[in-house]
Amino acid sequence: MEIFSQEFHEIEEVNIIYTTKSFYENSRKITPDSSIIKIYSNSNLSEILKIISPSIIKSYGSSGSLGTISFRGSPSNQTSILWNGFQLNSLTSGDFDLSGVSACFFNDIEIIPGASASIFGSGTFGGIIDLKNNFKSENIYSRISFEAGSYKNLSTNVNFKYSKKKFSINFSSSKSKAENNFVFEDIYKIDKPTEIRTNNAFSSSGIIADFSTKPTQKFNIESGIWVMGKSKEIPELAGSYGTGNKFQTDSTLKFYIRLNKLFYNSKLTFGTAYVFDFMHYTDKINSTDNLYFVDSKISGKRLLTDLSYKKYFKNIIIADFGFYYKYLSSETSSYKKNENELNTYFSSKIKLKKINLLANVNLLFFENTPKVFVYNAGINYDFNKINFRINFSKNFRKPTFNELYWNPGGNVNLLNESGLSSETGLEYKPTKNDNIVISSNIYLSKIKNQIQWLPVLGIWQAINNKEAVLYGNETEIRIRLSNEKIKTYINLSYQFTKSFNNKFYNNETYLIGNQLIYVPLHSAKEYLFINYKNLSISIAGYFTGKRFTTEDNNENYSLDAYFISDFYVGYKIKIKNFNINTNLKINNLFNTYYESVKSYPLPGRMFFIGIELEYFKKPR
Repeated sequence: MEIFSQEFHEIEEVNIIYTTKSFYENSRKITPDSSIIKIYSNSNLSEILKIISPSIIKSYGSSGSLGTISFRGSPSNQTSILWNGFQLNSLTSGDFDLSGVSACFFNDIEIIPGASASIFGSGTFGGIIDLKNNFKSENIYSRISFEAGSYKNLSTNVNFKYSKKKFSINFSSSKSKAENNFVFEDIYKIDKPTEIRTNNAFSSSGIIADFSTKPTQKFNIESGIWVMGKSKEIPELAGSYGTGNKFQTDSTLKFYIRLNKLFYNSKLTFGTAYVFDFMHYTDKINSTDNLYFVDSKISGKRLLTDLSYKKYFKNIIIADFGFYYKYLSSETSSYKKNENELNTYFSSKIKLKKINLLANVNLLFFENTPKVFVYNAGINYDFNKINFRINFSKNFRKPTFNELYWNPGGNVNLLNESGLSSETGLEYKPTKNDNIVISSNIYLSKIKNQIQWLPVLGIWQAINNKEAVLYGNETEIRIRLSNEKIKTYINLSYQFTKSFNNKFYNNETYLIGNQLIYVPLHSAKEYLFINYKNLSISIAGYFTGKRFTTEDNNENYSLDAYFISDFYVGYKIKIKNFNINTNLKINNLFNTYYESVKSYPLPGRMFFIGIELEYFKKPR
């Protein structure tokens, strides 16, 4: 089914043919309900993830501003973003900007927080997010949508899908812009004046296309291309008296192709991808200046190749082995470097009547640093209506190019961040049709040699300075109720996240035990969707507890807890194969003042109206 229809249910999990590694995940997997993707299809990816995932979203302002994600108290560079199995995180910072990804680009989003993500290599203490499009259903589908909102937010999206047994194509384009000149109370000034956010406009556009062809019953070719460009004015911090002249443009080109060959009891997969990213950041002292005070250009190129062979033994034992090769290159005003990496792995799975046993080992080779050995092992046990799982892994993160080579301050002698992760999960399904699911996960991670930028003789330098302990609980309840007229979906979740440093290598013992910055101890989310005939209503809310912004947990610099609620109502008119959908959306319904990053205020109440035209048809 199409994710944009008014029907609601979770996107079905399928065996993705492009990567064998997804077969070995043994932890909680999250896929967004189709209603959420539809409601936020004119937004960026962070709007969906903040609702459906147990994550921390750090937004540096309004729409178009830098947005990063992290899980389970880990830094954002410990969460890997994948596109059809290929890693996209920045070579220079290790982060990934969610604001540059249109939510309408993907019909299959899979989130894997925790220990099992270690099988994907470096930077996975928090987890992974895999973005992809599947062609499971055979149909012709097209959609065009328009949305206008507060502060001159405008967006246009186009989607087209043609899917048959031997050939499929999925094409999406998106164009958005906004002035973002919202009103806010500047709490950092003495008299707390009401001001207008200036130098805050953005525009972005992008296209993505995925192709799949099946020349024979046992041979499949998949490919895709993704092009995106974004420009963004960057305002001054709240509390400043200037208007700001900072400006940044980002562009990217991504391409991949994957070949899959099936044999009698095995499968061979080969894939390769090319990723190019470019960022240009400028700043002027005065807006009328002809010369830039700062003029920084950063580019990154990577060539990624993987080969895997999966073997089945009487449908009881599955063995998978292969390698991943990466050529990485980055050029900035400070350095020009390239590196080669090779990741070899072996995975196995034993499927018994009620028990699945899983194991994975990776041996990674680098040009100028010692090889790394990581592993992952787990057990999954089904009994009656309860599923129990336990997982244990060794994880690591290789230093980024900036941490190694930035001049001044980079440190080529940095060690990898490394550590152990474990988690235990329990899922209870009291009904036969699984319309009620209750799950709880407990996790523990320890990270050694964490990298921190510290002043040394007046120069900020990257140093392995501390160790961290992360533990907590994620509890979720999903309820689906339906009859001939009304369909309801409810999702409630709570996260307890305790993360602290238990050791500093420079003997800052007074900081030991303090909660890590920007990690709330408590957070919760709720989502309610009701569909009655052609009318749809949803209410989404998320609570984020108090966050400290300094390592000494100084209350004077902490960010207050907040609760944000979004409201949506939509109506569908069906005419033969066409749907005409109109909707009203209100973000931040109660006009709450809040910040997810200190001194970067977020907008108050915002209104959006939208209209879209959909077309469905089964191919002949």
